[in-house]
Parts: sequence; C-alpha cells; structure tokens
Amino acid sequence: METPTGLKMVMNTDPSAVGIPELIRAIYQVRPIPLQLFPFQIYVDTVMKNPLIDTSTQISSDLFASRVDQIVCGHSSYI
Repeated sequence: METPTGLKMVMNTDPSAVGIPELIRAIYQVRPIPLQLFPFQIYVDTVMKNPLIDTSTQISSDLFASRVDQIVCGHSSYI
C-alpha cells in the first residue's frame, strides 16, 4: 500500500492469505475499516503523533511494533 504522502507499507504473506490489503490499511488508518475490528490508528497514533520519531527513517518504536504484532496475530490469516 502507498499512502497519499508516499509512505509505502509492505507485508510479506502467503499468497492465499485473505484480507491483507484491509489489514495494512488498518495499520495505517481506521477508515474505511470498521471501528469494531480495528479500534485504533496504529501508525497515526504511535508514529505520526509522536514528535520524537523521525518519519523519514526506519520506525523504531516499541509501541508501534507491539500494536502491529497485536493486530497481525489477531488476524484470521495469521497461523
């Protein structure tokens, strides 16, 4: 996925995994993903709103990594 600002998000998955585009969008933003499925904006809340993170470099945030891990491990395609 590429955001309007040029941020590229990539996830390596099994080719048969379903719902991956929605999962990647959920990591970046909630809408149009239903709020009950993904209640927080992981990237926006933990990276963009954090003035201590330089968004032009690799993201090194334990909170970001923890929330991504939580949403990925809870996804139906995760084995």
